[in-house]
Amino acid sequence: MNLHRVFLSLVVVGAVSQNAKAEVPDYTIHHSYQSIRALGMGGAFDALSDDYSAIFYNPAGLTQLEEGNLNMFISAAADKDIVKFTSDLKTAATNTNGPNGGVDVTPIAKVISDNYGKHFSSRIPSAGLLYARPNWGIAIIPVDLTLELEVHQAAGPSASVVATQDSTVAFSYAHEFYKGLDRFSMGATVKGIYRAYYNKSFLALDLAQNSNLLTASDAQEGLAIDGDIGTLYKFHDPGHGFWHVIKPSLALTVQNVAGGNFTASNFHLISHSPNAPPPADQRRLNVGTLFELPSWWVFKSRFVFDETDMGHDNW
Repeated sequence: MNLHRVFLSLVVVGAVSQNAKAEVPDYTIHHSYQSIRALGMGGAFDALSDDYSAIFYNPAGLTQLEEGNLNMFISAAADKDIVKFTSDLKTAATNTNGPNGGVDVTPIAKVISDNYGKHFSSRIPSAGLLYARPNWGIAIIPVDLTLELEVHQAAGPSASVVATQDSTVAFSYAHEFYKGLDRFSMGATVKGIYRAYYNKSFLALDLAQNSNLLTASDAQEGLAIDGDIGTLYKFHDPGHGFWHVIKPSLALTVQNVAGGNFTASNFHLISHSPNAPPPADQRRLNVGTLFELPSWWVFKSRFVFDETDMGHDNW
């Protein structure tokens, strides 16, 4: 798969100059995997973590599984406005012929200026397999492409592109150290991530002059071997009274224990040119709490609160 051509077909914004080498500040916090269920809970999942996605959220939660979970997925997610923006930009890129054979950047500049300050995101495609059993799990995610596109005014109308393509393999193991009045579990995930990373800013003139969005030589590639450590503490349910009503749990997770650094050497799967490795994912701390409220009919009520990604520069 030529991933730089995948970027071209997905973004479809027309053109980018190979000479545009300016990097832009990346204010995102990248996550190797995001569960649809966890996203539906606002990302507050560390203290719950009772399914296969515990591999990436809190591996200690694997002790809560009572049977095997298998999830094979192909997913796509994008801002609703990104299709219109990229379509308008593609149309404008076909109308850049100026007088006397010159280049007219006005159509592209107008599309960009009409979208000043907007940020577009997409995660297309993402595909993989997660399998978890009580106390252990494995994940293989060969394709996970994230794109962040920001429109702003620099020296002129410009668009900034930050793109990340990950291939991830992870293995998790968890153990409940004792079973008694309270329950305490610990777990760890060892993961390998091969990443291609693009970070470029392009002016309207660049977009009008060149037909290549991103080239292979622009890619920063690297391999990171790292791990996560998670803990989960479930308080004893006395069977009556206040603690029986709320059934509290606490979670603490450290992600990227070794710092999330990518090696300078790589397999050159995308670019054959020497390049700096991608930026580190950085060590991060997550804390969470869960209260299992009384169930009613078919409804199971919970209150969850998480504070995530503490320690990251963009927290």
